[in-house]
Amino acid sequence: MEKIKKIKCIKLWTDLMFLPDGEAYTCCPRWIKKSVGNIKEQTIKQIWNGSIIKVMRRKMLNNNWQDICAKECPYIAKNNVEYLDKIKYKKVSKGIIQNKTVALSLPINYQLANWSLCNLKCIMCTSGNGKRKNPEKKPVYTKKMIDDILRNLDDCRDIILSTNGDPFVRPDCMNLMAEHDLKIKYPKLRFSIYTNGILFNLFNWNKIKHNNFNFVDVSIDAATKKTYEKIRVGGKWEILMNNLEFIKSLKDKGIIRKMYINFCIMKSNYKEIPQFVELGKKLNVNQIYFMKLISDGIEKENIFKSKTDLVELKKIIDNIPAEDKKITDFAI
Repeated sequence: MEKIKKIKCIKLWTDLMFLPDGEAYTCCPRWIKKSVGNIKEQTIKQIWNGSIIKVMRRKMLNNNWQDICAKECPYIAKNNVEYLDKIKYKKVSKGIIQNKTVALSLPINYQLANWSLCNLKCIMCTSGNGKRKNPEKKPVYTKKMIDDILRNLDDCRDIILSTNGDPFVRPDCMNLMAEHDLKIKYPKLRFSIYTNGILFNLFNWNKIKHNNFNFVDVSIDAATKKTYEKIRVGGKWEILMNNLEFIKSLKDKGIIRKMYINFCIMKSNYKEIPQFVELGKKLNVNQIYFMKLISDGIEKENIFKSKTDLVELKKIIDNIPAEDKKITDFAI
């Protein structure tokens, strides 16, 4: 049998993300055009091999990815492809090689982006009146969703918390990590954490440390106290720095696999990009991510609409030493 050598993206066979309205996606809704189901009315198994996702998988197999993916997707924009002989999940690659729209495995990655509860009031999470949007109440389907996830972990390798809100504030995320010792039944499964870092301390770590962990990604968006506390309202620079050193110590001991930091580029902070790279080097992070500001309520911070600022931004990026660029990723 002749193998398919490559495919544009395999997330339709690996990832399932839940949003506050219960809608399920296989990728960030910015980058994929359609939900594949809703956990309020369906089970994971019904979503995972339902009619919607099978149509989308067929399009991906036929290289009609433009019908389902946005060309602005950072992965698509970089013209990346997945080489099937390098995919470590054999059931995934086998199904794609056989042109199957029915996934042979359960989801490899779950992402819980279902609740925006957070301890900070960051300016890029505001509406036009300058006030943070009120976080949704706990979604009524939360228990159903988590119970269903726990029944469908046989192939799972990563539970990602959360890219919406902060997992150390969200009771659903903390309970999932604290009340379940998943490494006993699923030794290959790990948690990955997206956090602002303010509550990633020894006290909270002791509640969850019985599980396995993949990466910790800390959103910072500044390299100085003044800029940080302007952007991440409610955050304290000194607390963050202490917690970053704590996370670094966990990585240095191999307790977590990788540590990332990220930076949303805006007018208030773009001149601190070189200092942020130095911070990442000091922390010995695996990757430093720089992202484009996407917000409807904070146009005055949108550097990408100012030609003058963009020229200066380009100079700053161009002047980053080649060695340092190896650990930086500019998704802009």
